[in-house]
Amino acid sequence: MRKFDDLSCLEGYRNSHQGEKAAVIYLKDYFSDAWINADSCVIAKTSLATPMGSGLVAVADSGMARQIQNQYPLTTLRN
Repeated sequence: MRKFDDLSCLEGYRNSHQGEKAAVIYLKDYFSDAWINADSCVIAKTSLATPMGSGLVAVADSGMARQIQNQYPLTTLRN
């Protein structure tokens, strides 16, 4: 069993270990804190503070992803 504190860490691990097959991956739904299967959820990029600063959060469906992206939109820095 492996645990990651940020979805970017999970993504990095999976990219560097492409030969490994996970039996199942569960992610915590941002809104409900329920565990959801990674195969059936949506990952949203937001301006939320996450442990490693990725802003990535898991939600149950695309409607919830739009909602959280509207609530916490990405911002850009200006020089």
